[in-house]
Amino acid sequence: MRSSRLSLVLALALVLASACGVGGEGAADSPGAADDEVGSPDDPPPENPSGDAGEAHDPTPLDGASEGEGEGAGEGEGEGEGEGEGETTPDPVDPPDLPAPRAPCQNGDCWDARSFSGACGASALDEDFSTGRYNVHGFALFAPAGVDVEVVARNTGGAWTPALILQDDQGATVHDGERSLSTEALTVLSPNDGAGRQTATLVVHARQDTQLQLFLTGLDVIDGDFLPRLPTTATYTLTVTTDCVAPTGELLTPPNFDPNDVLDGYYLLPDSDPEGLYTRKSDACSRGTRLLIEVLYTVAHRWNALRPDLSPLLVRDLNRSPCGSRHQTHDDGTHVDLVGGCATRASCGDEQPAIELARLFVDTGKVCGIIFDDNPVRAVVNDYFTSRFAYEVWHRGDFMRNIGGHGEHFHVRVMKPDGTCN
Repeated sequence: MRSSRLSLVLALALVLASACGVGGEGAADSPGAADDEVGSPDDPPPENPSGDAGEAHDPTPLDGASEGEGEGAGEGEGEGEGEGEGETTPDPVDPPDLPAPRAPCQNGDCWDARSFSGACGASALDEDFSTGRYNVHGFALFAPAGVDVEVVARNTGGAWTPALILQDDQGATVHDGERSLSTEALTVLSPNDGAGRQTATLVVHARQDTQLQLFLTGLDVIDGDFLPRLPTTATYTLTVTTDCVAPTGELLTPPNFDPNDVLDGYYLLPDSDPEGLYTRKSDACSRGTRLLIEVLYTVAHRWNALRPDLSPLLVRDLNRSPCGSRHQTHDDGTHVDLVGGCATRASCGDEQPAIELARLFVDTGKVCGIIFDDNPVRAVVNDYFTSRFAYEVWHRGDFMRNIGGHGEHFHVRVMKPDGTCN
């Protein structure tokens, strides 16, 4: 009886021990034991049997991160998990400084100096503030489409710092002397503006033909709202360079030209088509070689685009006739007299229009020479001719000559039908 009770007690103890997990290995090995096991929150974490640190079952987060942050970092950055707390907000970008609106002629005294028409190549002007009457010089500046136009104002005398102001065709300031504004239609760069320099430079690039207004003054004048004066010793050279090469030898024929209208070997220069390129005298005074007709039409067409303010050209006698019998030449259809307002008047006071018109004749590559009584213009034009061509000119001398009596018009001669000038 006693042994039966003892057996019963031992059996009951084994059952209780098994239910409490005391059996260790035996309990883990029993079928279904692992699936039925539920850990208590108060139980200590199981030991790492491999002894390696940092495994997934290690509940200790790395670098002090929370469990959620650790999971996001472990599964790959940029996947959206664990975002928010670790992100860095970029510093706001300050908008570029816009040029200040400038009205130079409101408080300042402006002198409308001259125009730069956009002719290919460099055009330079030497000027000064010696009168003391003006502290701003204004210039009309034409920017052809798709071409860089560089403007450089260089101090050549006096204690002052040159500065440039540029306004677009609507009068808005796109360069205020220090800051520039570029748009989709117009790019304006100012490589070297600032105090203490001897030059002010702008580079302009227009997407389409654009008329601009340029002002040259001193940096101190701008800072003083255009009230300060410039020293009368202030002098400068203003150079405008249009980065293009003029076409050579590409002549245009008037659309209304009649190749069958020939009298004594001379063709008729027809009426301007389109209107506004040139005017002419009667038919009797408007005949010449076909080359002369095409040179005149080509130059008039390009001049109208370049200087509409000085169009149309006035075409005078082409050949000896009842209206041109006073000429010693004009006897072979290769000569013409031409009037273009300030461009053909030695007393104009602005040499640039005459230079630009003469250059157009040079660019044809078919002109033997021009007579015009303006020595400064002659020097520039002759240098331009020799930089482009080497053929023998009229009278085997300079391309542009001064012989008196030609201070109010151009006398132009083109090549003879055999391609020579003499």
